[in-house]
Amino acid sequence: MCVGKIMRRTTDSPKGVSRRAFLRASVTGTTALFGSTAFSRSEAGAPPPVIPEGGRVGLRRVADEPLQQPVAFETASDVENRHYIVDQTGRIHVLTSAGVAREPFLDVRDKLKMRVDSPDERGLLGLALHPEFRMNRRFYVRYSAPPRASTPRNFDHTAVLSEFRANEDLLAADPDSERTILEIPEPQANHNAGDVEFGPDGYLYVPFGDGGGARDTGRGHAVD
Repeated sequence: MCVGKIMRRTTDSPKGVSRRAFLRASVTGTTALFGSTAFSRSEAGAPPPVIPEGGRVGLRRVADEPLQQPVAFETASDVENRHYIVDQTGRIHVLTSAGVAREPFLDVRDKLKMRVDSPDERGLLGLALHPEFRMNRRFYVRYSAPPRASTPRNFDHTAVLSEFRANEDLLAADPDSERTILEIPEPQANHNAGDVEFGPDGYLYVPFGDGGGARDTGRGHAVD
């Protein structure tokens, strides 16, 4: 039906063919639109693809163990063959042309609130490398921490955005360099978002989800 709607907006039916018949043929696949001209199978053989061929998308395994629940993959744009894989269970691993480094880049498992014995939407959720990462070695992570002193009663956890600094070789981070930038109390355990990205404007964008809860009800949701 979507093809028919697009054609109706952009193309008139060929002469001698009613608009209804033309749209019906478009939906069933006997007529295809290419540019501004409609071709039938009988006149031009197989119709050209609705989406022209171009770049291809595929999957390739780049890492395996010791990853458990990988949720993000970041590339240092100014460092050759240096990638960082975020594992939701609390560690960031370095991937080079030689494979996954033996030691984790950063380990924040002791800072998290999440279950590892069942599916959980909390944990280490996002990583963003500073645009000048090679020079200043700064990077930013999102993770789910236990409630803090200021967390409202009965709220589930605290969403944390922190800055860390890597060592000079960029193969390990200094865990003591953490600088907390933002803390937001989260009422429920799920719907946490978590990915963080630098935009082309140089700002860091951080989503936080909708508060969670089945059918968007319960703590943290307005009654209306």
